[in-house]
Amino acid sequence: MTIMMYKNLLDLCNKINKEILKDSEMNSNTTFKSIITALNEKVNDHFKYELADIQVVRYETEKYRFNILSKNVLKIIRDSKDDLNKLIKASHKEVDTYFRVYEELVKKLFNNENQFLLIHKLFIQKLTKPKASFFNYSTINRVIRINFNFLKGAGYMADKEKDILKSYSGAGYYLREEYKNKSSENKLNGIAYKLLNALKTNNKGMFMDVILNCYLYTGKQVPMFFTDCLKSNEELKTIGYAFISGLVDGEDYMKKTEKGGNK
Repeated sequence: MTIMMYKNLLDLCNKINKEILKDSEMNSNTTFKSIITALNEKVNDHFKYELADIQVVRYETEKYRFNILSKNVLKIIRDSKDDLNKLIKASHKEVDTYFRVYEELVKKLFNNENQFLLIHKLFIQKLTKPKASFFNYSTINRVIRINFNFLKGAGYMADKEKDILKSYSGAGYYLREEYKNKSSENKLNGIAYKLLNALKTNNKGMFMDVILNCYLYTGKQVPMFFTDCLKSNEELKTIGYAFISGLVDGEDYMKKTEKGGNK
């Protein structure tokens, strides 16, 4: 290790410590936020060109946790900075325990895992127990976008750009509008549950059957991108979850369309 690399590592540790100490709410969410903030500062200082990996050691629940952050994970953190920052306050309640979305997501990111289980859980939570869900559908869409960055870095959906997610959620929104025009909006949650069950088990046949029946009911043409669901489980779930977000809510899609971006 060169003197410059050692200095950068020491700098990084000091930044993390400083971020933790200035946060009045001391918990694991604080630790993760501090690590991410410090990493983003160093990445902006061209730190990413000097190290391929960073080892993070955390003391949690009386155990030391070790993670190796690859260059790909560092790039995801950098590219997802805005979405990560807006997840800080999102949480949900299961039985008597509160869980923070930011903490759950970053743990998976640090362990080099995709976010599909978290996305699925957030959808189910929001649909079944909205009062225990201290987040909105924009939160789920942010997790979907971060996961898209992760999948791209892992070699999946290499030919797709992030803007394609708006097409997927937009299709869900416009199908939702067709159901509203038929005064059948009450059917949408049931459709969402069927789609979620298919995604959970990677059942492409079940997923496509539900989609085809929906478009047959409305008399509209099925978007061509749904054929990509047959390529891999990763594409199935990315398309499926983004589509469901527009189907059950649609407000986030309209906001992004009006603003012309992912604000």
